[in-house]
Amino acid sequence: MVGKKQLVKQVAKETGLPEEQISYIYEVLVDTVEENIFEGSDVSLKKLGTFKLEDSPHGGHVSNLTGQVIPEHKTVKFKVNSKLKRDVNLKTRNDG
Repeated sequence: MVGKKQLVKQVAKETGLPEEQISYIYEVLVDTVEENIFEGSDVSLKKLGTFKLEDSPHGGHVSNLTGQVIPEHKTVKFKVNSKLKRDVNLKTRNDG
């Protein structure tokens, strides 16, 4: 899996900017996305997808495992960009 450290290194190499600067920008971007989600705004990242805050469809239902009522709550959904999804599927088929 590629994480923050690897992404920062790749972007720094691609841009020629210092890793510290890229790491700071990454943190600000993630914090800004998080803030907007908390405020109820959808966050769309072109070429990647959209984050949405939604009511969980499971609120008020009884858990099959514990028998306890699941409280109503919010959940974050991510919908992958349709072009990215299509391109991944095409590449996977061609590589297989």
